[in-house]
Amino acid sequence: MAPQPPAAAAAQLLAALRAAAEALLVVGHHADGKAQLRQSECIPVLAGMLGVADGQVQASAAACLAALAIEVDSKVPVVAAAAPALIKLAQGGEPVAATAARTALLCAAEHLDARRKLELLLKPNELQALLQPVGQLQQVPPDYKYVPDIVERRGPYREAHLAGANKKLEAGQLVMAVEGAVFIFKNITKDDIEAFVKADPYVQNGLVPDYSIKPYAVVVGSP
Repeated sequence: MAPQPPAAAAAQLLAALRAAAEALLVVGHHADGKAQLRQSECIPVLAGMLGVADGQVQASAAACLAALAIEVDSKVPVVAAAAPALIKLAQGGEPVAATAARTALLCAAEHLDARRKLELLLKPNELQALLQPVGQLQQVPPDYKYVPDIVERRGPYREAHLAGANKKLEAGQLVMAVEGAVFIFKNITKDDIEAFVKADPYVQNGLVPDYSIKPYAVVVGSP
């Protein structure tokens, strides 16, 4: 078999990198996925992807790091592995990637140790500029933690569960609900989300032993 021309091989490699970065981003938006990425040492891999000369790869990798940096256990590791690359991208990357990088830095800098590491890399005015809020924070409860046998037990309650989500969608407060227990809301208070969760038949009938409500920053598009 004849070897591929260099241009074709490079195109295949870029496509693979884009797919990998996008896949990591999807995993990073789930609570269990965040833990798996952190434990499997994927943060340095994502940091390396920030150096790929492709805006799509950079944006996905930076957005994944931003998703990870929401969690307290990932804030310092994100800065330790990726701060120089995130700073470079935030200051001179393509708009979408730069916004994602700034979001990652903003989330990570909530931890004092992470912020101190950033202070060693940036002048005070540079740090202040980078850590300006990227956009309005919306509210999202991303992590229903289902019981292990959710598929077997959800049948009697699934219709009512989906009906509750559809009401929020029709009211313009739910952007989307994604398989894997991710609900993305807008124009809604945390108290209203708490009420939505407590009224959910899955929660009332013991199918969701735990959940969390957290803000998110929009890095691509507008909900």
